[in-house]
Amino acid sequence: MQPIWVSRGSLKAYFELLHSTHGPVVQFQLGSETVVSVADPALLHTPALLRAADRPHYLFAFLEELLGKDNLQTWDGARSKSVRLLLHKCVGPAHVSQLHDRLGKITAAQVGAWQEAATTGRRVPVQASLLPWALETAMAAILGENLPSDVDVPRFGTAYDFIMEAGIGKMQTGALSEAQQAQLAQHQAWLQETMAALIQQVRTAASAGSADALDATALAGGATPAESTADHAAAPADVNFVSLLLAATDPATGAAYDAATIQMLVTGYIIAAYHTTVITIAWTLYYLTQHPDAQAAVCAELDSVLPSNADSGSQASAGSQAKVGSQAGSGNSGTLRKELGPLGIPSREQLSRLPVLTRTIQEAMRLRPAGSFAARILHEDTHVGPHLLPAGCTVLIPILVVQRDPAHWPAPDAFRPERFSEGHEHHPQAFIPFGVGPRVCPGEALAWRDMRLFLSMTLRRLSVRLAMPVAEVVPVERFVTWAANDIWLELHPR
Repeated sequence: MQPIWVSRGSLKAYFELLHSTHGPVVQFQLGSETVVSVADPALLHTPALLRAADRPHYLFAFLEELLGKDNLQTWDGARSKSVRLLLHKCVGPAHVSQLHDRLGKITAAQVGAWQEAATTGRRVPVQASLLPWALETAMAAILGENLPSDVDVPRFGTAYDFIMEAGIGKMQTGALSEAQQAQLAQHQAWLQETMAALIQQVRTAASAGSADALDATALAGGATPAESTADHAAAPADVNFVSLLLAATDPATGAAYDAATIQMLVTGYIIAAYHTTVITIAWTLYYLTQHPDAQAAVCAELDSVLPSNADSGSQASAGSQAKVGSQAGSGNSGTLRKELGPLGIPSREQLSRLPVLTRTIQEAMRLRPAGSFAARILHEDTHVGPHLLPAGCTVLIPILVVQRDPAHWPAPDAFRPERFSEGHEHHPQAFIPFGVGPRVCPGEALAWRDMRLFLSMTLRRLSVRLAMPVAEVVPVERFVTWAANDIWLELHPR
C-alpha cells in the first residue's frame, strides 16, 4: 500500500486538496482501507475522538524496518499507556526541571561551537549541526547519568536516515533493489548492535536498588509552554528508562519486558526525541531570517531578561557532560556573568519569562509542525458533526491543515508570532503540534526545555541570516517535516 502523500508529491498537498474540495470531513480509500480525515478543530474536540488511543498498523508499516513489526507506534492504547507512564519519569516536567543544569551544559558546548563558526565566517547547516546535540540531550534524559561517551553520532544518523528511507521506499514501490536490501541489512545490524551495547552499559552502571527507588516517583502534570517559575516536585536525580523497564511488567504478556522490546522502546523514544526538536529549531531560525522584525523582538526580550553577556562564552567546563556531540567542542572563552548562571546558562526562572521567544517557536510549529498527521482508531460509534463514524473507523488528523485553517487563523500562511500573545485566544484543537488525546507527545517538556535553552543562548549572542536561496529551502515530509537541503545559516556576533 502506497503512503497517501505519493499521488500528490507531499502529504500537505494531498490533504489540502482533499479538504479544499470536499470540506472538513472527508472519507476516502487508502488502498483497501476506508479512512476519514477530519480537519475542523471544533469537530476534533469530539470527546470520543479525543479518547481514542489506538493507531492503525498499516499507516506506520514503514517503521518496521527501524523498530520491528511490534513497535511503540502501533501498540494499542492500554499497552502504550503503561510504558508512557514510565517514560514520563524521565522526560516529564519534574525530571526535566532537575536536568536543567545538565541540559544547559550540553547546550552551552553547542552554542560555543556556533560562536566559533561565527568568528571564523563558517556557514552552519542547522539540522546536521544540531543532531548530535539533540541526540545527547535525549540520551541524557532517557538513559540517565551513566551516558556512554563512545556513541558514533554521524554513523547513528546515517543508519537512521537510510533505514527510514528504505521503509518509506518499500511502501512506495513494494520492494528494494538487491543492493539496497544489502545496505539496509548492514545499517540495521549496526544500529541494533550499537543500541544493545548502549543499553548494556547503562544497565551495568545502574545501581542495583535504583529501580525500586524510582517506582516511588510521583508523576507530574503535563508540560505547558508557560512553565511555572517554581521547580516541579522532586524526582530522583538518576532516573533512566532502562532500569524502569527492567523493573516493570509488559501488560500484553504479564511478564517482564524482554530484551528485544526494551531495545525497541529505548531506540524509538531516543529517535523520536532528538530529530523532532532539531526540526522545530531549524524552522524557527529560518522564519527569523525571513522576518528581521521578529528576530529583533526576540533579541530585545533576551537582552532584557538575560543581563549583559558581553564576552560571555559558552565554553563547556571540564565537568560538562558534552561527550556525544561532534559539534560540542570548546567555544570562545570569556568572562561568565553571574546573572546568567554557570556557563552563561539561563536559569529556570529566566526561561519562564520569555513570552516573545515562546510564541515565536509556537508560530514556527504552527506553520511547520514536526509531525504532519495523527491517526486514531475509534473505539465506538461516534458522531463527528453530522457524520456517524462506526467503531473501528480510522480517523486521520491532518495537523498541517488544521493549523492553517483560515477560520481559526487569519492569513494562515503568514508568520505572525503575535497570534499567541495574551488576549489572542484560539480553539484548543486548532494548535496541536504535539498531537491530541492520550497519545500526545510524551516528550513535550523536554522539547520545550531544549528549544528554549538553545534558542535563548544562541540568539542572546548571535544574529542569524539565511545563507542559501529561499527557493532551495524545501520542506519534505519524511514522517516528519524535514528541510530537504538543510537550512544553512550565516552567524554573526551581536
